[in-house]
Amino acid sequence: MQGKGQYKKANGDYYDGDFVNGRMHGKGQYKWADGAEYLGDWKEDKRAGKGQMKFADGSLYDGEWLNDQRHGQGQFKSAEGQRSNCKWLFDKQM
Repeated sequence: MQGKGQYKKANGDYYDGDFVNGRMHGKGQYKWADGAEYLGDWKEDKRAGKGQMKFADGSLYDGEWLNDQRHGQGQFKSAEGQRSNCKWLFDKQM
């Protein structure tokens, strides 16, 4: 697949966005069957660049991603509404 498109997995996960060589690459939105959602940049099927992730528990991360992990500057909002600006290193808050 090349260009814009949609893909739905058998488990209910759904992607709508850009593809390059059959992989999620560019801008896109991914929705997991559990209610989690990611909207942002993709590189070779992984979250990479800027993006916003709403987790199934209602918490939210808006910031930088690398290799499918939070990495760099970002803002985290807990399900209870507490906000923090922080730096992440390979999915660990610094």
